[in-house]
Amino acid sequence: MDTNNTTKWSEGLRFVQAMKIRAYHERIKCSPYEAMFGVPMKLGIANSVLPRNLTINMTTEEGLEKIKY
Repeated sequence: MDTNNTTKWSEGLRFVQAMKIRAYHERIKCSPYEAMFGVPMKLGIANSVLPRNLTINMTTEEGLEKIKY
């Protein structure tokens, strides 16, 4: 909340959840996500529903905001 200068704590929940479910777990020898779905969790713009040609050279969030598709 401090980093993003916000009081909307609920907006950060998805990021905290993603960090927890993709973290390696010593007892099960993989992440909870991988244990549940059988594959490692995919993150990032490359794994989005946006066409690859629109995201191939994207380097900033501002670039994402400018996409019109």
